[in-house]
Amino acid sequence: MENIALYLHSGSLNHGCEAIVRSTAGILRDVMPQIKINLYSTDPLSDNIFLSDVVDSIHNQNTPRPNCTELKSFKRLKARFFSVFASEKADEMYFYNVYRDAPILDNDIFISVGGDVYCYGKNTSYSILNSCIRERDKLNVLWGCSVGERDLIPGNVKDIKGYDLVIPRESITFENLSKVVDKNKLRLHRDPAFSLNTQFLPLPEGFVEGNTVGINISPLISKYETRETAGMGVDSVCDLIEYILEHTSSAVALIPHVMQPGNNDYEFMEKICEKYSHTGRVLIIDARSMNAEQLKGYIARCRFFVGARTHATIAAYSSLVPTLVIGYSVKSEGIARDLFGTEKGLVVPIQNMTDKSELTLAFKDLMKNEEKYRRRLCDVIPSFIGSAKSAGKELLSLV
Repeated sequence: MENIALYLHSGSLNHGCEAIVRSTAGILRDVMPQIKINLYSTDPLSDNIFLSDVVDSIHNQNTPRPNCTELKSFKRLKARFFSVFASEKADEMYFYNVYRDAPILDNDIFISVGGDVYCYGKNTSYSILNSCIRERDKLNVLWGCSVGERDLIPGNVKDIKGYDLVIPRESITFENLSKVVDKNKLRLHRDPAFSLNTQFLPLPEGFVEGNTVGINISPLISKYETRETAGMGVDSVCDLIEYILEHTSSAVALIPHVMQPGNNDYEFMEKICEKYSHTGRVLIIDARSMNAEQLKGYIARCRFFVGARTHATIAAYSSLVPTLVIGYSVKSEGIARDLFGTEKGLVVPIQNMTDKSELTLAFKDLMKNEEKYRRRLCDVIPSFIGSAKSAGKELLSLV
């Protein structure tokens, strides 16, 4: 029986990460029914709540073997390096001694499910873990990734080139990586979460199936605002809600998708909900104990969806819901372009937003072209789901 490690997972309080693991496990079991799937996470507590029925075991990714006698001395050495020499080299030495004999290396196949890890600069911890995997000649796959052109810094390029198989999830990343990765290692497949199942819970009071606009906004968008545009994200969502209340009969459902400490959609949107609760038409889904399939069940029953979190929008797309994206990275642009042939009018980049009415104007266009976008999704989503599932066959061919 093959042991497969799914790693670089940041925990299931980010339900996009949970959606990737859930759907990936299903894809892998379809082609290799006898495999054992071991999940390595930076937040195993949340995964034991949300993913214990999906994978065979859950571990802390950063746990060294109990008798790592050199680790304490290297902690001291690292501190000295910080004060005297380059911190990067100190980090490399430290993490090598964390990972070089860690339990995670006992697996046969390694699949990096952290699709965004190369979007945030170089991460020495991840690259050293990959180096330890490759030292043991284990099969190493980068799964469902997004990488912008600006992310192709030397450290990232070196690490990405070391994978045996690289699977970007949208065409912009595919084009970027084709400049640096051997074409025989590079395969375009859609995000595994396009194949995520849907679970339908009872609708809360005020949620009108087929006539509710679902909205997701995250605190992350404030990182992409400038001094001149500070607060633009929240202001634009409030402008949109006010338009919907004044000019349509739709209800508005605020749908959180990430509930991590310091990055909590629910806390962020709860304040917006309070502002409009007196209307009786704005509600928030209490997602704090729900999994990704259940959240998709609410998104699927919306008439329109406006979202910042990528996997909230993937849940909408794959449920044939016309969707407008509050974008901040290459992945949102690439996915929309692949679905519709263009991201223009369908992705509103937060970093380029100069007027709070821009989101509302784009939503008006979405309403105007509702049936066109819905028909387009009906046409292309089956192939996207098929592409996501066929990534498992690519892996099987290597095994």
